[in-house]
Amino acid sequence: MNDITSSTEDSSTSKETSGHVESLFRLSPAILSGMNDSHLPLHFSVPKTATLDTLEAVLAIARRGGLHLAALELDSSAADDVVFLKLRAIDPDLLDLFMTRLHNVIEIIDIFPSQEKVARMHVA
Repeated sequence: MNDITSSTEDSSTSKETSGHVESLFRLSPAILSGMNDSHLPLHFSVPKTATLDTLEAVLAIARRGGLHLAALELDSSAADDVVFLKLRAIDPDLLDLFMTRLHNVIEIIDIFPSQEKVARMHVA
């Protein structure tokens, strides 16, 4: 538990101006390797004009739901932006609850659980 607190404190103090995404979801490698948890790879589309607001809402739902962000990727090559996420949780019911809540986010066009693994994480 100390690893989460100290990692979050270090992140938030050193990268205060770079945004909240990094500080909210940074976990130490010891915690991630020790987790015996479920994961949810998924992707969804959003209009290019609403990408940042939608991502903020989705990540807030994940954080409040006790999920851990394992990967995030954004593909801007199509007409709409496609967001690829991989979330982790100790309890698989938390992932089901997240999917239910995700359908209430207004700007999301479609949501698909993904079979392909998100290979890298892009957080600015």
